[in-house]
Amino acid sequence: MSSALGIARSGRTVVIRSGLFACALLFAGCASKLVTEPVELALAAPGAEASTLRLSYSVDVRLDSGYSRTLRAGTTWKRIGSIPEGEVWEPVDTVLTVEGRYLHEAYLVVNERRLVGFYLPVADAFLRLREAIFLKFTTS
Repeated sequence: MSSALGIARSGRTVVIRSGLFACALLFAGCASKLVTEPVELALAAPGAEASTLRLSYSVDVRLDSGYSRTLRAGTTWKRIGSIPEGEVWEPVDTVLTVEGRYLHEAYLVVNERRLVGFYLPVADAFLRLREAIFLKFTTS
């Protein structure tokens, strides 16, 4: 009788552990939504000479969503305009995305040589970084 009771208990334990594991996977798979602010991009003047910069070294950027991105050394960025938080730089030779619950195309927002966040062109929104990151560029 005690062996039948032990089998029943171990079976329940397996079911409970499996359920807890499934719940943990479900919550781990739910990325947080990116917290953005609506902004209006002021485009660079038409016909103005386009400024470009090349990133001197790779930089790892960690987002509040838990995801991170590496901005690779040697990537080229073109100034397309500005928002109140800084100048907006579009990647020339790559595609940059940021990730939360969804994947978003992103451009750098730089203020006084510090990456302060990302401009999300499809959403016309600004994603602020918790801490600004110093960037070193060479001009081209």
